[in-house]
Amino acid sequence: MSEEHDDFEPGPEDLAELPRDPMTDVAKGEILEHLAANVGRVFYSRQLEVLLERKFFHWVTSRAIRELISERVFAVEPVKLGEKTEVRFLVPKGVRYYKRIISGMAALVRRYSNSDFTRAIGLQGENLFLTGLAQRGFAVNGRDVKEYGGKKWIATKHDLDFVVARDGVAYGVEVKNTLPYIPRDELRLKVRMCEGFGIVPLMIMRSAPKSYIFEEIVRPVEGVHRGFALLFGKQIYPYGYDGFVADVVKELGLPVHAPRAVPEGDIDRFVRWHLRWRSQLGGSVNSK
Repeated sequence: MSEEHDDFEPGPEDLAELPRDPMTDVAKGEILEHLAANVGRVFYSRQLEVLLERKFFHWVTSRAIRELISERVFAVEPVKLGEKTEVRFLVPKGVRYYKRIISGMAALVRRYSNSDFTRAIGLQGENLFLTGLAQRGFAVNGRDVKEYGGKKWIATKHDLDFVVARDGVAYGVEVKNTLPYIPRDELRLKVRMCEGFGIVPLMIMRSAPKSYIFEEIVRPVEGVHRGFALLFGKQIYPYGYDGFVADVVKELGLPVHAPRAVPEGDIDRFVRWHLRWRSQLGGSVNSK
């Protein structure tokens, strides 16, 4: 099973040690409005975090949910997905026959979080973006990269998904095709790997907080951005899973799809940035 259903993940640090974010109250109000607009529905924390992510960081929504549970707005019904994993479903007051609703939802979550399927999702994201970049003239200089340009990464056992290059500029690419954010420590480490290899970070993620993007990827050095974050919004399922996608969208409302290729606009955003960035830097970054 995957990380998808760590339903009460606190965020980048322990929430108990952080000052209470005033946006928590706004998030609680938004959740209550969502319940009023979806009477009779049951939810789980990860689902609400993703549904509300355009307005609130995942950890703000998570904290709001915790407080609503303590205020008895929700009852919690845990359901085992596997030997070591469970989803805690949130049952609003007044919802009847919730056992049957939860059973149907759990079947979908169990299916999309199956380890074989999550591996397929990960590979599909990598392959589609690799193909999209290659079609825009980026040469593939390696996959599962632990060594590049004569430099070896030995600090940890991590690797980069792949390295691509065009116009004299090489990019270390990491693709995160998941519903939850990439953990901040992992993002920071991947950027450090790129810097260690002397190449530009290209972090391709379904979603990420603006604070992560600026602090870990974009923050300019001497007026020049260090790297680029390409957000693609909808989690990519393997091609041909249209029926399953329809069920997940209808029953859970999650942003998923099963495209044949990455939408051209996603790659084009990066290409435009690449051309501007290269002109700023004069194409002096390692491309070997």
